[in-house]
Amino acid sequence: MANIHLVMQGKGGVGKSLLAFYIAQYVKEKSGKCLVCDTDPLNQTLSRTAALNAKVVRILADDYTTVMKNAFDLMIEECEAEDADVVIDIGASSFVPMLEYCAVNGVYDLWHEMGHACILHSIITGKDFRDTCRMFAVVMEKTGRLPSVSSIVWLNPFAGPVAKDGKGFDKTSVYRDNERHIKAVLPMPAFTGDMFHPDFLAMMERGKTFNEMIDDPEVTLMSTQRIKMMKREVFGIMDKAGIF
Repeated sequence: MANIHLVMQGKGGVGKSLLAFYIAQYVKEKSGKCLVCDTDPLNQTLSRTAALNAKVVRILADDYTTVMKNAFDLMIEECEAEDADVVIDIGASSFVPMLEYCAVNGVYDLWHEMGHACILHSIITGKDFRDTCRMFAVVMEKTGRLPSVSSIVWLNPFAGPVAKDGKGFDKTSVYRDNERHIKAVLPMPAFTGDMFHPDFLAMMERGKTFNEMIDDPEVTLMSTQRIKMMKREVFGIMDKAGIF
């Protein structure tokens, strides 16, 4: 049985590809293998990280609106062919087409019948609190309430506290309406401090994983230490999520 992780959020720029980057590394370290699919036509973060061996899946035509059904079909086939957990990064422009494709074609039921577990990962931010909550509601309405699907909500504090008018996500109507369908609500690591952010940024700009940075002899001793601490924090939260 495989775990199929769908990282999706209809609002762009909220850290979705970063979350997929975290999950892919975690799963790969735990199991030794992971199929990573990058469907984001505008921000192919995963495919820039060579060690993840991400497959770029072009599911939208050049106009970014026309759905290429055959590409969807092929991606689902490859998910089944691989004897590994799967992480799919779904870009904001691919958000609606992916939701519609999975719903119309009964993809979640298909995965369930094959013994796979489908986990939806959604992100809520402080800067775009209302928009990200609204997009999460769309996900839950379309798919998240199915018995074959579990949902994890990640609170990304990068742009500020994840709240509106002093009220956090757990005080919203969308949380109350979907609480019994949500597996976990977890903080998404955001390395914004002066000590850690430069090293984190260097890793992302170089397209490297945590382990590659740790093993790189050109990375200074203290930078390596900070990268190790970041990895421990990320993987510790992934442990709490129970995604492996």
